[in-house]
Amino acid sequence: MKKALVLLLLLATMISVAACGGGGGESADTSAADTSAAETTEELDALEARVLVADNLPEYDAGGRDFITVSYSEEAHYIMEEQTGDVVDDAIYERNTAVSERFNVNFDILLFNPYYEVRNYTKKCVNSGEDPFDLISTHVVDNGVSVIDGHFMNWYDVPHINFEQPWWYAANADLSYCGKAYQAVGYYALNTVAKTYCVFYNKRLGENYGIGNMYDSVYDGTWTIDKQIELTKDIYQDLNNDGGKDENDFYGFVSDPSSNVNTYLWAFENPIVAANKQGELEFVIKTEKLNNIIEKLNGMFENEKGCFTMKDNQHHGIGTSLFKEARAVFCNSTIGNAASTLREFEDDYAILPYPKWNEAQEQYHTMSDGAHHAMSVSICEQDLEFVGIITEALNAESWKRVVPVYYDVALKVKGTRDEESVGVLDILVSNCSFDFGYVYNGWSGASFWVQNLIQARSNDFESFYASKGPAVEEYYNKLFTFFEEA
Repeated sequence: MKKALVLLLLLATMISVAACGGGGGESADTSAADTSAAETTEELDALEARVLVADNLPEYDAGGRDFITVSYSEEAHYIMEEQTGDVVDDAIYERNTAVSERFNVNFDILLFNPYYEVRNYTKKCVNSGEDPFDLISTHVVDNGVSVIDGHFMNWYDVPHINFEQPWWYAANADLSYCGKAYQAVGYYALNTVAKTYCVFYNKRLGENYGIGNMYDSVYDGTWTIDKQIELTKDIYQDLNNDGGKDENDFYGFVSDPSSNVNTYLWAFENPIVAANKQGELEFVIKTEKLNNIIEKLNGMFENEKGCFTMKDNQHHGIGTSLFKEARAVFCNSTIGNAASTLREFEDDYAILPYPKWNEAQEQYHTMSDGAHHAMSVSICEQDLEFVGIITEALNAESWKRVVPVYYDVALKVKGTRDEESVGVLDILVSNCSFDFGYVYNGWSGASFWVQNLIQARSNDFESFYASKGPAVEEYYNKLFTFFEEA
């Protein structure tokens, strides 16, 4: 497996270099690095080999100026003044140091809390024509409100940004329409990885119930929603002896009632917005399959004693909490909880993708929670060369230096890396969906319909759509028109 992952990485590298052409003054060094990569692949695993991937950025001297990011309450993901001994913190420090020394640039951050204050601040700056920062990296859904207000540059007009490189999520193509992209998702914002939804599996408890190695099921394509229900539906203990299912009991499977449930929409390939054969975006959530999805999920939580979620939106983290207490064999969660909440968890566990709808579905899919950060550039930005080079470099160095360390923490690696686990994380991150209808939801779209229906235990999607659909469709049509005419 290790050799296969390395070869895939090197193939991606060669394609990336070919697509980028010479890329400025470092072309000779790039060629040498490629030769070195070919000679050392047997000694490196896939994550270690990332450092050999060239970013093709030109020589550039920023003159010691500050690169200022606007964000909310995520300072550790962007600024680290010194090494702390924490491996992730130190990787962030090394990333910033590498970019700082290479381009003679310093880093600063403007933090706002809560997240919507970022939007209020950037709006004020745009309205007054000010340019006090270089990059916005903030809550993707809230940031979408500013997009339709016309506050951001088109990323395709920012020099040196190359979405073909592996430090940009491939799904950025899905966020582009009519040659325009106003939000971009890359690895500089580590919380996009952290907030990627996954399934945790307690191996010890699984062995107790005869479940065994779940990686086999993932890799042979049999990890489906029906498989999940089959494995967990009868695993239940009424620990408080009150005769009813609640958060005090033991379950085969537990899920938070909010975005953890929404994620099934993309896991089962039923997007909100998609392009038609003519390349035009359409509001497409309403399908017969969606009715089946809602019925399946409601049936799982309501009728199967081993499957549990709450009926409101107030119990964020309940799935991970029960899992941490070894009161759930499986739970929906995010990769970030492996690196934080479960960091000292004693039981051995696996990180799995969300199940597929059925075995005919070719790929596993997931999504990153709406609180993850997307990047934008203000229309008032005066130095796009500076912004493009430094943004590209920060994303590249994050992918090379920070993400491999973060994977190790999430997987509790203390020696030889488990390539099966790394492979699943690669599946999760590389197949993470960034639905145009979700990312540009702007609090006015259909992003949270599924969780609303599951919390209400309602299968009546038709009535729900009749009441909500017309206004949401009007919003999306307005959004499409903005992209088409901007």
